[in-house]
Amino acid sequence: MDLLQKASKLGYKHYTEFTLEELDKLPITNPSKQIEYYFIQKWLREIHSIDITIALIANGYGFYIHKNRDYTNDGDNYGVSGHTYEIALEKGLQEALKLIEIV
Repeated sequence: MDLLQKASKLGYKHYTEFTLEELDKLPITNPSKQIEYYFIQKWLREIHSIDITIALIANGYGFYIHKNRDYTNDGDNYGVSGHTYEIALEKGLQEALKLIEIV
């Protein structure tokens, strides 16, 4: 299942004029898709207390996830490097949505 459809099934309401199917087909570099990813990131932060941080690390960008605004618990952090900023954000969003499914 695509990221946007998965977020929608978990309660996220998308904001752009595109349908979920149209958004999923857009390339990751498309501004409309990037705007939607920003809103998913904001929704995760405000509704589910899950923060996603994108950072420049060794060989590209990676992501870190912090649950419940607890930045000291290493068990809540994930990281993957070697990607562009957009791909790292997409992978971080996918992992964050998995955390909501478990709850």
